[in-house]
Amino acid sequence: MNTVTDIADIILRLITYLGGGVVIVLALSSWLGKVWANRILEKDKHKYNTEMEKVKSDYQQELESYKDQLDKAKDKYLRYSEYQFKLYNDLWGTLCKLKFTADDLWEDANIDNLISFVLHLDKTFKSIEQHRLLIEPNHFEKLQTILKTMVRFRAGKQTLIRFRRLTDDEKRLTNQDIIDSIVTENKETKDQYIKLLTIIAKDFQEQIRAN
Repeated sequence: MNTVTDIADIILRLITYLGGGVVIVLALSSWLGKVWANRILEKDKHKYNTEMEKVKSDYQQELESYKDQLDKAKDKYLRYSEYQFKLYNDLWGTLCKLKFTADDLWEDANIDNLISFVLHLDKTFKSIEQHRLLIEPNHFEKLQTILKTMVRFRAGKQTLIRFRRLTDDEKRLTNQDIIDSIVTENKETKDQYIKLLTIIAKDFQEQIRAN
């Protein structure tokens, strides 16, 4: 039963029964119109508020989901940056040590210095390969170029050491121009390594600052 409608019906019946005038009927109609309009308005308002709250709740849940994903991505990035920062510092130390052993071998091409250089070169190879996932692709390529340069340097020094261990008669049979060429090539290789080391140092500094 609709209470407002029932009341209106009763009032209209009374007015008709009592012979009320048109003015009273119009006034009553206006009053009923406002009552019905307010009821409809309240009903629609409640409906829209309910729908709005649902939409708000849905968006809030979606926003929380995105925020959670962002926080996880941020945590992963920070961990990656921290690991990479440490790796680049360690790699730089390894490259410097390789340079020091190369300098020693250049100054005195003997077996002990050669072994020290070869061992550290092998250590550098392994370190770069093992940590490849944390090394930027362009840096990895430059490091590979550095290692190839050092391999050539090692080969040249091995040749000189073998030559120095020859007997005087065997040395006389060896073309001196070939030896001079090897020495020159070793010098150029060492200089190239220093240039590459300067380039990779700049790249490492930029990467560390970015982290």
